Amino acid sequence: MLPYVFTYGVKKLGILTIERFIEVLSENPARIIGLYPVKGSVTPSSDADIITTDPSKYVKIAADSLHHKVDWTTFEGVSLTGWPKYVVVNGRLLLSDGELIGENRLVRYI
Repeated sequence: MLPYVFTYGVKKLGILTIERFIEVLSENPARIIGLYPVKGSVTPSSDADIITTDPSKYVKIAADSLHHKVDWTTFEGVSLTGWPKYVVVNGRLLLSDGELIGENRLVRYI
């Protein structure tokens, strides 16, 4: 979802600023489920969950390159930007240049 919203909301249509993009995909969901400010913010009391992206790099979607358990995607062949370059979960690097390098047990499902 992050690359799709970034590509169309920020880059192509320009209907979201970067600040609003962060609110929509991070801060507001954390508020809705009652986890803000531990999640959805970068403050001294929050978890160190951070995603960085390369807004100039476009990637053509292929189901076999995604990190999920199904072998298809409705976005097959679509080129999107804003893919996570680095993902830090609880202060630990989990993804680097699109490759999983950490253990997924750092993630807690809610």
